[in-house]
Amino acid sequence: MKYLKPFSKINELIKNTTLAKFYTDKIKNEVLDFTQTVKFGYKLNEINSMLSISNLQEHEIVNLVKILDKYKKITQKEDIILSHQRNDSCSIPERIQWVIFMKGKYTRRVKPEKYVYHYTLDENVVKDILKNGLIPKKHEQSKFWSKSASLEYPAAIFAVNGDEVVWNAGHILKIDTEGLSNKWWEDLNFAVGASPAIMTFDPIPPDHIELLDTDSELKRRKSQKIKSDEISKLKSEKKSLIRKELAEIIKSDKIDQLEDKLKQYAEVSGEDMDLEPLLMKSARIGNLETIKYLVSKVELRPTYLEFLIKKSGENPNPDVSEYIRNLKK
Repeated sequence: MKYLKPFSKINELIKNTTLAKFYTDKIKNEVLDFTQTVKFGYKLNEINSMLSISNLQEHEIVNLVKILDKYKKITQKEDIILSHQRNDSCSIPERIQWVIFMKGKYTRRVKPEKYVYHYTLDENVVKDILKNGLIPKKHEQSKFWSKSASLEYPAAIFAVNGDEVVWNAGHILKIDTEGLSNKWWEDLNFAVGASPAIMTFDPIPPDHIELLDTDSELKRRKSQKIKSDEISKLKSEKKSLIRKELAEIIKSDKIDQLEDKLKQYAEVSGEDMDLEPLLMKSARIGNLETIKYLVSKVELRPTYLEFLIKKSGENPNPDVSEYIRNLKK
């Protein structure tokens, strides 16, 4: 069971970097209309967009905020969230720095598990949720996140997909997604694929929400993880044993045993075994029938074939060397 903690620095997704650069340049040009003493710095790539404006004077802030609030409304129409704030950690107090963030409202669609989990530390909030359901709330309504512009989000509900991760335990609300028409997305404040945190922009009725006993739920998850770890350990030990048995089988050139053991490995691991290492061992040992069987199951990449030809030269069986060299033709 993993405990998910908020990041102090979070990669932000912005799908259309050209559009972000366009608005960044527009903002810079309008700022330069009222001051030429500022310095700009920005990062813009596939996952984040941040513009910093340094060396501002106190009397220039009013004009800057007007410009930024104007573009905040404009970018909303493009499904881009623009947020900004004063950087109070600037090393030179008399030189004011402002930071502007841009990120996409929509990230990547997610198919939720049957149960997703909403976490809250506020008992009064829990009572309201159980009565009225979960209602999407804006960034500025949050007790915890409203002071951080980089985390700004539209009215949304956040949850964790599945029960492997815990977000600030507190009170745990289990949401039954079966029968809900909600569309779910990856959390916009994480890089795509980096977190099980998800979000929806639609309300969730109370009859789909259950308050869990936190201690009992955490114990259940711990027990579940122990069982899962034990199963993984047994699988790993079984796979290791099969590999050792295969190493002996390829020495004997018994194809029927090889086929059976490879099937057994696939059943245990849930996937087919990588046959390239076995083929390489067979090329060194020199059992021709085993080599022919493995060659029929492996896609021979040119670079791998060259290496295989080199390894086949290490065994004394000329038939093996000739067969492998002919594969190149």
